[in-house]
Amino acid sequence: MKYVEICNILNELESIDEEMRDLESTEKLRSKRDEKMLLERNISKYLKLIEYRKGSQVMTDDNGAVGLGYICSLGKGKGQLVYLSGNGADEVFSDYGFRGIKHFPHSTIGGNYPESLEEVFPWKNFFDNTQRAYLMKEEYVSGSHGIEGRYPFLDKMVVQEFLWLTPQLKNAKYKSVLHQYMTEHDYPFDENQKVGFNCGFTSNMGQSGPFTNKGMYTPQITAHRTVGVALDETRVVKWEREVAKTLGRRERHKILNEFSP
Repeated sequence: MKYVEICNILNELESIDEEMRDLESTEKLRSKRDEKMLLERNISKYLKLIEYRKGSQVMTDDNGAVGLGYICSLGKGKGQLVYLSGNGADEVFSDYGFRGIKHFPHSTIGGNYPESLEEVFPWKNFFDNTQRAYLMKEEYVSGSHGIEGRYPFLDKMVVQEFLWLTPQLKNAKYKSVLHQYMTEHDYPFDENQKVGFNCGFTSNMGQSGPFTNKGMYTPQITAHRTVGVALDETRVVKWEREVAKTLGRRERHKILNEFSP
């Protein structure tokens, strides 16, 4: 081995040693190791859930669909053929989080809008993920009753006006624009609380889980979450990881926009 090659190897080892002595780098390595261990422990559960959703899951397994179906049945009985949906507010105005704390694992930015929105836009729930899934669910359920669903929170101008707001205004309150509107109009609401829609019972979210007692419904109490509070550190947004996740998505929608009329 040549002297120059030995020197290069020694230089590389020295840089690795310095990095390992750096507390911040060591903490990042530990965090990645812990995430890997958590994923390995849950991989069996995830595989079962994927198989369930691919073949066994039906619309009536979702308590939101059951509740919406009941509302639509009441409306249809009264001759009402259009309903206004609240769909899209979670996906656009908060991304299921507040101040960088996720309410659910599928959140990307945790309701923490950066100075440069380009860093995270479009986050995965903006076009895809829950946005697409919940829209499809509502269209199927309302359509099965012959009722047309309309989505005021997804009006193009409403969404664009929100995107144009400064990050200070976006991040001021949980779902800041709705907070301000309801406050100004003296409309009662639970401040800093995320309350899930619940029809009072469920078939796939009870203690029995989605893989047993199929077709059986169990009572369920609506869950209240205090926004901006992290009981689980895995729910804290880590920007360097989350931004990387959205790069391909940004490029895909950039291409689609170029071909749009």
